[in-house]
Amino acid sequence: MVLENSNTIINARVINQQTEKIWMAWSNPDLLKQWWGPKNFTNQFHEFNFVPNGEWKFTMTGPDNSTFENYNRFTEIIPQRKIQFQHIQNNHTFTGTFEFESIAQKTLLSFKIEFINSEEFKKVADFIDQANEENLDKLEGLSVQLQ
Repeated sequence: MVLENSNTIINARVINQQTEKIWMAWSNPDLLKQWWGPKNFTNQFHEFNFVPNGEWKFTMTGPDNSTFENYNRFTEIIPQRKIQFQHIQNNHTFTGTFEFESIAQKTLLSFKIEFINSEEFKKVADFIDQANEENLDKLEGLSVQLQ
């Protein structure tokens, strides 16, 4: 959902899986690369240092074989509660925040992206909103395998 009068996109979903397993899907790079990104995109991780100030560098490949270099820096990690990172790119820079909330044996996962630049936000907001939903679809599919 693109929030009116802001540079923010929020996607949220209740996933039928315990928070510990959803956290594992995020904190384990072998699992993360399986679900991160839009539908039909794949990832090659070059660096994944899952600690505050740790770097996360990877190449995302689209279904047409186009590649996208990504550079992120983790800014806050609270186990099974919150992951925040800075996505630092020339063409778009944003803060991404994942928040985890346990609800019985399920997890409410909220994904917020806040762009610094309004013009960058306007160019990609609709694409990113849909891509984030596809990200969550892929995570939901992986979570079934984690049972």
